[in-house]
Amino acid sequence: MSLACLVLCAAALAVLELDAAAAGQFMVARPIVLGPLAGLALGDLTLGGALGALYELFSLADPPVGGYLPINPTVALSSSLLLSTGGGAFAAVAFPLGLLLGWVHSRVETALRQRRVKNVRRVERRLAAGDKPGLGREAGLELLRQALATFAILLLAVAVRRLAPGFGLTQWASGGLKFGWALAPWIGLGALFKALRIA
Repeated sequence: MSLACLVLCAAALAVLELDAAAAGQFMVARPIVLGPLAGLALGDLTLGGALGALYELFSLADPPVGGYLPINPTVALSSSLLLSTGGGAFAAVAFPLGLLLGWVHSRVETALRQRRVKNVRRVERRLAAGDKPGLGREAGLELLRQALATFAILLLAVAVRRLAPGFGLTQWASGGLKFGWALAPWIGLGALFKALRIA
């Protein structure tokens, strides 16, 4: 797959990630939905569906609540697909790397949310002065920042994929990583059981 195609896919996935919490919430960003769609776009529907189901299971027992942001499953899935589809790294390598990038995104998003407190104060000052709050502009800028942060992280996945032959990335998918990949569905089912028990 060409670099331009991977970058375009990363940009589209960054925009779709906004659906997770920032805008829309049409559930398109849920891994179980996004996995097959992104997998189809990237040329591997089966892998997209499998990774989507796994990340969906993993995210059920650890939902974002209040200020707590767990690993972002949308970014983790998107990163894994950008790494593994169309002749990229083996899924056994892409899966843990996706989890890592999903965790990085949750830290970045936490910083972005803390920064938004300043926006609230700015709007309060405008209202106190009798001016228009400018909520549309503020919201648009924050959505843009969120999408750009996600895009930067997904570009990191693309960069790792492009450098993979030099690192022998696919050769790492041996021993422990393959064993972990084989166990992933069972761990995911355990997360589902836990989520059902809590509910």
